Amino acid sequence: MNLILIILSSLIGYLIGSISFSRIILKIKAPNKSMDNLQLKLDNSNDEVTVMMGAGANKASIILGARWGIVIGILDMIKVIIPLIIFRYFLFPTEPYFLYVAAFGLIGHNWPIYYRFKGGRGHSVMLGSLIVIDWLAVVVTIILGNLLGFALLGSLVFASYLWLWMMIPWFLLGYFDINFVLYAILINVIAILSQVPEIKLYIQLRKEGKDKEYKEKITEMTAQFRGLQKMEDFFKSLGRWRLVIGITILIGTVIIYIFLPLLS
Repeated sequence: MNLILIILSSLIGYLIGSISFSRIILKIKAPNKSMDNLQLKLDNSNDEVTVMMGAGANKASIILGARWGIVIGILDMIKVIIPLIIFRYFLFPTEPYFLYVAAFGLIGHNWPIYYRFKGGRGHSVMLGSLIVIDWLAVVVTIILGNLLGFALLGSLVFASYLWLWMMIPWFLLGYFDINFVLYAILINVIAILSQVPEIKLYIQLRKEGKDKEYKEKITEMTAQFRGLQKMEDFFKSLGRWRLVIGITILIGTVIIYIFLPLLS
């Protein structure tokens, strides 16, 4: 691969990824509201807590409603899908430059140069990129990741991120290409680093005994988290059967990954 083209594709990805549709639409729909200083009032203590979710679709949905959150999420997907398609299928169909566009598009979204490096968390960007890179991987890992996270681990957090972790062995076994594996590792590292402010806030709130109320408030105010919470509650209601289902899904997942090289 050409070093200049690697730098160019990375730069293009970063600059496009830095476009913040959540801020653009918020400025149009609610110019008096701030994406950076969204405060959440806790009922039990009457304290106000700064929401550390990142300037993305979920945070925008709290301010503008679920419909606009969905619109912003779709726009964030499109902003990476278009350059990825151009790089992968038109400009360099035999070279993995599109992976650099995808990776740096995510970096740009999470740490945008246009907004003092304060961005979102990149879920829509990752999803949009992976649809172009390997749409089957998205479908399989999201379904299995969510089922395993809820059924086997009983955790909303694990269900939200397990599919992303599963991308690493998927690309390793399915492609045997170091570029794809490094991309999968990199997006996981970026996802973790972008969560640092939220992790710090959660630790602080837990020390103060406010973490449960904060989680409940955030869940109530975002459609995505409400859906995930309902799934978590459903699997927990199954009792011991939850683990039986989880182990069955785990065995099925292992079988799928064993035969993945044959399917690729």
